Amino acid sequence: TPDSDLPTADYSLVAVIQATGNTDLTAGRVISEAINITLAPATPPSQTVTVNSVTDNVSLNASSTGMLASGDSTDDSTLALVGILDGALTIGQELSVYDTYNGVTTKIGTADVIATTWSFTTLELANGTHSLTLRVDNTTNGTQGSASADHVVQVQALAVTGVEDDQGSVT
Repeated sequence: TPDSDLPTADYSLVAVIQATGNTDLTAGRVISEAINITLAPATPPSQTVTVNSVTDNVSLNASSTGMLASGDSTDDSTLALVGILDGALTIGQELSVYDTYNGVTTKIGTADVIATTWSFTTLELANGTHSLTLRVDNTTNGTQGSASADHVVQVQALAVTGVEDDQGSVT
């Protein structure tokens, strides 16, 4: 057992048999394969996440496509999100995407990150109001960074279920 906390780093650990009181690892016999571990800081991630755009990129029934402002409605249930981080991810971090729908927040995926630019396309979203947020999660120690600003989108799919003529018969 170390006398103090180990610093954040990568480590390779092995089990060794040696005489009592001997702290010289070269005098012992290694009896295990190396186990590699990474110690990450327990502090929450500090990166700030910015959503630059949420895009409706599917035209249904000649509907419009393009960037959606927070609060907009769309008939596209698979939205493309793009943005930036103010710092690169470090060991054990991922950029998680969350959707709050009907009052329940669920992680819906992990964004693709290259340097400080990220992108994510949702799986099919149900009809209704979705509040999309992102934050950096440290999967090694369970800490989470601050969430991005909410981007609220109303997904609406319209379907014509019937047509009725109230003006008489058509010839």
